[in-house]
Amino acid sequence: KKYNDIMQSELVQLIKNDRVLQAGKERLASRIRERVYAMGLPEHWTPSAKDEEDEKLLHEVCDECDEFQLVLSRLQDTMPNAQIAKLWRVQNKSLWAYYCFHKDKMKMDGIDEPEEVLAWHGTSTLDPSVVYSDTRNGFMMQFAAAGLLGKGIYFAEKSNYSHCYAFKPSAYRNQYAMGNDIEENYEDDVDDGDDGDDDYGSSSGASGSDATHSHAGRQHRCYDRGVAKENEREMFLARVLVGTKIRMDHTESETARLICQSLVTPPFDNSRNKNFYTVEGRSADSRIWVVYDNGRAYPEYLIRYTVVDSGRRRSRNSPATPRSHQGTDQGTDSV
Repeated sequence: KKYNDIMQSELVQLIKNDRVLQAGKERLASRIRERVYAMGLPEHWTPSAKDEEDEKLLHEVCDECDEFQLVLSRLQDTMPNAQIAKLWRVQNKSLWAYYCFHKDKMKMDGIDEPEEVLAWHGTSTLDPSVVYSDTRNGFMMQFAAAGLLGKGIYFAEKSNYSHCYAFKPSAYRNQYAMGNDIEENYEDDVDDGDDGDDDYGSSSGASGSDATHSHAGRQHRCYDRGVAKENEREMFLARVLVGTKIRMDHTESETARLICQSLVTPPFDNSRNKNFYTVEGRSADSRIWVVYDNGRAYPEYLIRYTVVDSGRRRSRNSPATPRSHQGTDQGTDSV
């Protein structure tokens, strides 16, 4: 009887704790909605349904519009034979609100116009839905491994760099069709892009389950984006809040390599008497930005694409450059 009383008491306490947790989640969701309404949403977003629970997170972008062509231009900048099969704009109000919160914090920190870049990010064996369907963090530090610029979330200027870490949706073909819960349990067979340069993270997990592109060990659900073909890959074009940055070169010396590998936060900025926000480096002839905080990057677009043989005929969406992009510096990813 005494044992039953103890179990009953613990059960009652668990129920109370669960109610407190649910109430906290509801308050957080309410505050996020208030912030979204106060700050407004990007003008190019598709208006959503009134019922918040029915809002779509992914909105497919038409291949005839300028928005599609701008993303295609960035993809083909270093992957000229790439073709977009599907392009989705991510419209996650919670993630957008959290990103804007960090941007406001930078402004309060004395940075009038925080630097932002559009950069590529492949999730390797992790389904992208884990990132774009999250309600708070999206890209998460808690699941980052150590790379050549320390333990952080890595983003690349050039699409061909992140292609080496692109997600292969066809590996989950059956799960996509059924919408089953699965775990990341297959070996990524994407070419590792051996170019003679050190991969970011190398032996510590950069190729396949790397610090730059994975959230290892996380369980996830494959949201139905339609069945993908065998040769199709997916990766993000993300908006990254850079702020103040320091350029670091892990190839300068053995000491520099060890210092870079040990990073868990950016180095100290003596001119501002506080840490830098971002570390910038280079690998495989691409600039790399590394952030060490949750919420500092927003998954702007999810791209499903193929890389075709140079001798094959291109589809109608491949070569176009919209008028709105002509004459701009396509070599920079600054927003």
